[in-house]
Formats: sequence, C-alpha cells, structure tokens
Amino acid sequence: MLPHDAEALLKTMYDGAPQVGADGAFHLMDSVTRISREQGMLLYHLCLDREPEVVLETGLAYGFSTVFLLTALREAGRGRHIALDPFQSGHWHGVGAQRGLQLGMQDRFSVIEERAEHVLPRLAAQRLRVQLVFIDGGHHFDSAMLDFTLAARLCDVGAVIVLDDLNRPSIRCLVRYIEANRKDWRRIPSPLANACLFERVGKDERQGGHFVRF
Repeated sequence: MLPHDAEALLKTMYDGAPQVGADGAFHLMDSVTRISREQGMLLYHLCLDREPEVVLETGLAYGFSTVFLLTALREAGRGRHIALDPFQSGHWHGVGAQRGLQLGMQDRFSVIEERAEHVLPRLAAQRLRVQLVFIDGGHHFDSAMLDFTLAARLCDVGAVIVLDDLNRPSIRCLVRYIEANRKDWRRIPSPLANACLFERVGKDERQGGHFVRF
C-alpha cells in the first residue's frame, strides 16, 4: 500500500476520471495508455531498494509510472526524477507533468519535452549518471533500441534498466539483441511477464565489428 495521497491520486487515474492538465482544465484519458498497478509497484520497490540518485523515464504520457517512482523517491528522502516526452504539452495536455506538484515533488521532478535521441546525448555530455531507467517511449524496434543504447551510456555498474511492454514483438526482439550482444548487461528476474529488467554488470568491451545474431 502506498501513502494515502498517492493511493488517492492513482485511484482517480485507474478509475478513468478526468485529470488536470497544465492549462488547469480537466482532460479525459484513454483507457490504454497506462502501466498496470503491478508494474507500478515493481518500479516503486525497485526505486526503494536501489535508492537511486537519479531516475530517468522515457515516455511520460499521463504519468502513471511517474506517480509510483516519485512516491518512492519521496519516501526515501533523496533522489530526483527526469521524464522525457516530446508530446507532453500537446497530445497529453501536460497531465503527466502535474504529478510532481500533486505529490509535493515539484523540486525533484523535471520534464524535458524533447525526443530522447536528442536529450540523452546532451545529458551524457553533461556527465549525468543515472541509476534506474524506465523505458516506455516509442515502441518501434529502432526507437526502443535508441532509448536503451543512449540511456545505457548514462549508467554505471549496478544501474537497472526496465523495459516495458514485453508483449510487443519489437521489445522482445530488443531483449534478444541485448542478451546476445551486450554482455555488460545481465538480465535479472522479473516477477511480471510484461516487464524485463537488465542490470549493468561491467563495461562495454565490444570490439569494432562485433555482432552476434539474435
């Protein structure tokens, strides 16, 4: 069970109640764009157990996953969360961006409304280090591959990347690629069929031209 305010907020979201956006108006949500409560609790416990200084999320939308992550960071009393979503103010009406304010975490929550392939190299140039990543942005194979590859450059040994939507062939293909070609990452057990977890276990020591069929 999460703290009362987080539970109350999530109830309105899972019940499909209109949510306040950046314009102060209430907006209807679709019934598809969300993670399950079980997936949310997985992120919540990962965040509590790992005690990350920085959490990164690609794909904010309505902010379902964000509520779980911000709640964990708030309970830990440390760490900050960065969410990337180029469509937040447009398609999503800024609904997900309100989650920081609603949980009293606005000072530790940043939304960057640009594509991940533009933001992640910039964060790497700034030498940002990230300990927990949730990838739930574009679900084309190449989009998810870019998110993983670029986010991995921000991660030290011990960091965890969570891939959502393992039911999609594109994400399963990405998982096979990582397992075959990225020995600096190790797949770790997940209690959920729809979420895949990888932990960084070493440096990327592939030589030029390295490729293993997957």
